[in-house]
Amino acid sequence: MSYEAIFSLGSDCTPAYQIRRYFKGRPSSCFDWLVTPVASIERILADDGSQFGLRVSACFNGTTALCENYGIIYHHEFERKKSNAVIFTPESLQSCRDKLIHKYNKMLDIARTRKTLFVRYVSGTDAPGDRQRGQPFGTEGLQEMITLLEKKLGHSNFHLAFFRAIGNPYDESEFTGPLPERCSVHKENHVPGRLGDDEAWNEFFSAMGLSPDRPPLL
Repeated sequence: MSYEAIFSLGSDCTPAYQIRRYFKGRPSSCFDWLVTPVASIERILADDGSQFGLRVSACFNGTTALCENYGIIYHHEFERKKSNAVIFTPESLQSCRDKLIHKYNKMLDIARTRKTLFVRYVSGTDAPGDRQRGQPFGTEGLQEMITLLEKKLGHSNFHLAFFRAIGNPYDESEFTGPLPERCSVHKENHVPGRLGDDEAWNEFFSAMGLSPDRPPLL
């Protein structure tokens, strides 16, 4: 198998970190540095990210930013005070919006014309209101994501890789029976405080036919 592009679908920055580490390039999915519940992907694809940065409030005792429209967390998009309180200004809100819309459009433009590998890391998140948290995620959830991507891209020339993290409190996935077409499931052992197991991710990239010597579009 050979992929011309690779993009993260969340749930957090682990896929983006591992993609950047392995390919030594800068990933450009709009989901790279966000905390994204599964349900939020559908909302964002439905309106092409048009609501990025429009309704933002502080969460987790004021230490990070919540997108009230999509239910995602903008954990890396805003500066903080010495007290760790997140800072919102008209300029930073506009910058957040412009950046994410640009990354979304770039991702879709590439994925619509290139054979693309999408990567989703675990099913749940700590985002307030994430309905998937604590709920089982299996083949039906994968099929829904495949159908969503097919509809948005207008083709089926892509693959969805789901990465489990054994021991991660947000990984409630369990797969029985055959997986949907164009899907695969991979796993690592979760280590608190680390953004993925490098060795497990190296094996994953190699299994998908990807090499740092011939990096895909990011």
